[in-house]
Amino acid sequence: SFSRQMAELMASLREGEASAQRLANLVLRDYALTVKVIRTANTVHYNRTGRPVQSATHAMMLLGAQTVRDLASALLLFEQYRG
Repeated sequence: SFSRQMAELMASLREGEASAQRLANLVLRDYALTVKVIRTANTVHYNRTGRPVQSATHAMMLLGAQTVRDLASALLLFEQYRG
């Protein structure tokens, strides 16, 4: 289940034409990825305004597709080796 969701997310990110809302919906399917994306977006490196990022869509706009893809890849890798 997790692998299938990550594969779908990766395919959407590779397309480059997927809307931010579609990508956010894919991210929101997985709780761990959603939390990771929002936490990363709230770091000083990405959020220089100091206003908290509370939605996955806003977080993804700050991070960019490449960073979201990297986060999803890392979670997928850890999930594979955790078992």
